[in-house]
Amino acid sequence: MKKSIFYLLNLFLFMFVAASSAEEVQFTASVDKRALTTQDTLVLSLTISGTQKVGAPKLPPIEGLNLIYGPAVSSSTRIINGAVSTSRVFQYGFSPTKEGVVIIPGFQIGIKDKQYKSEPIELSVEKATAPTKGAASNGSAEQSTVNISDRIFVEFEADKTEVVLNEQIVLSFRIYFNIPVDGLNYEPPVTQGFLEEPLGKQRSYRKIVKGVEYQVVEIQKALFPLKAGSLEIPAVKAQATLLFKSQAKKRSSSSVDGFFSDPFSDSFFGKRYVRRPVELTADPIKIQVNPLPEEGKPEDFSGAVGDFAIKVSAQPQELSVGDPVTFTMTVTGKGNLKNIQAPTLKGDLDKFKLYEPESKTNILSRQNGIRGEKIFEVVLVPKEEVALTPSVEFSYFNPDLLEYETLKRGPFSLTVNPATTLISQTTSLPLSQKKSVELLSQDIFYIKTNAGGLKPIGQVEYKKPVFMAGLTLPVVFYLGFLLWVRQREKSLLNPEKVRFSQAGRIARQQLKGAKSIKEDKETMALIEKALVDYLASKTKQSQGAINVNEVNVLLAEKGFSEEEVIQIKTILNACELARFSGGIGQGAQKEELIAQANKWLDRAEKVFK
Repeated sequence: MKKSIFYLLNLFLFMFVAASSAEEVQFTASVDKRALTTQDTLVLSLTISGTQKVGAPKLPPIEGLNLIYGPAVSSSTRIINGAVSTSRVFQYGFSPTKEGVVIIPGFQIGIKDKQYKSEPIELSVEKATAPTKGAASNGSAEQSTVNISDRIFVEFEADKTEVVLNEQIVLSFRIYFNIPVDGLNYEPPVTQGFLEEPLGKQRSYRKIVKGVEYQVVEIQKALFPLKAGSLEIPAVKAQATLLFKSQAKKRSSSSVDGFFSDPFSDSFFGKRYVRRPVELTADPIKIQVNPLPEEGKPEDFSGAVGDFAIKVSAQPQELSVGDPVTFTMTVTGKGNLKNIQAPTLKGDLDKFKLYEPESKTNILSRQNGIRGEKIFEVVLVPKEEVALTPSVEFSYFNPDLLEYETLKRGPFSLTVNPATTLISQTTSLPLSQKKSVELLSQDIFYIKTNAGGLKPIGQVEYKKPVFMAGLTLPVVFYLGFLLWVRQREKSLLNPEKVRFSQAGRIARQQLKGAKSIKEDKETMALIEKALVDYLASKTKQSQGAINVNEVNVLLAEKGFSEEEVIQIKTILNACELARFSGGIGQGAQKEELIAQANKWLDRAEKVFK
């Protein structure tokens, strides 16, 4: 009966979580490029997020575009921080049939008796130019037909450019790309006149900009200006290495074989690439910092700027004269918490002895700004019988309202009893009649001045809890050891468990062996085999079932973060590229790739436990 109730409760909880985590349905249209030539292939992606129970939309004829293939259908499910997201993507390949401006109209689709419509997309089609012999021979012809600024660019912005002293500014740097990138390097600006606070790790997500889908890498930090005037945040730079398909041989007319048919393709089979380093620069940002107004400034204002709340408590509420009471004041909100000073105590403070406050800061969130709490503890000792504690006042400047605010809490009721003594007073003799005890001498059997500790009569050692615990603990450890041995014997008889438990050790041995191989292709093949065999063992699948294109779905279900999925896909893609394009050619790069694989294995071992 109890088991049935337990299962029903679990089922109810699962249904509740599934219902509460249901995401909103969205329908979007995107293309891999907005500027193309008459010889290029355009990929149109129709994405339905929030459901996978939907059929392929019917596309009407689009003027200026000829449908080559489609739809290619893919589905994905991601679990990030407990939130489940699903999507279904339909991809179509088109070739331009005219030059000039081409408009892809908005598409409409019905899902669950509700209509959804995508936004129209504007394309610019130019006439293709024949590559020169020099360009064809060195593989740079492809680059001449690609508008780099449409494929990779950066954004550098502050959420506000006019602030007051000590007001929080969120600085964001984003790099957008829908072209294969071998590496990204970011040089953060060196600021002067600001206090900096990081806002968590970098984020990676996808975003549609003007109808084009991009992969976005975002880095944020919080700035707090320390002086008034016009301050400048210097320009930032980012370096990347782009991969272009070589034009050493005639480009295939098949849309599926085109390199840019899918901007996020993971397949590098049968293609050769040239590498082109690029440097992206974002303009500096000017911040106008105004001084705090003098009008309306409270006397106890200590420089706090932001949006705050305060909570105060006093414990214990009943005590005696001379006993301590702890006053706890918690300031919560958004702003520069580290520089906040203790709130002011007001009232009849002469009746208390005050000690210096102690404080600690807890950052609760770094998402789009610093949010947290600062806790102050002050010890008060009443000198006499009092009925109320001091009151608390905390003043700060609210930059959204452009005015000062003062929060008041208390006073609180307090019961202070008269001071107590441990020894009751007795009738005292006159000082002249009092005599002190003198120790004249000590013999062998002298009188003890210290009686020592007291021990209950009749208590024996073997009845003490410590003695009983000393007898039973070895038995418990022995039984636990026998249970562990039996469980280990059972696990060794299960091939899947052995394969699961030994996967990490075997993968590291293979990576260690890859260091001693001189041939690049063999090295990359062994690295790839080590990781694929590891994933197969941990997910209880065959090696052939591990597909790089589907590894994101597989790992998301196991609890890996999006960043960790990108890392393993990057390593596997690098192995494929090296094996099928003649190797990477540098021993240092091989060492770095092996180090990255070992680092990813360390994290994976913790997730697969």
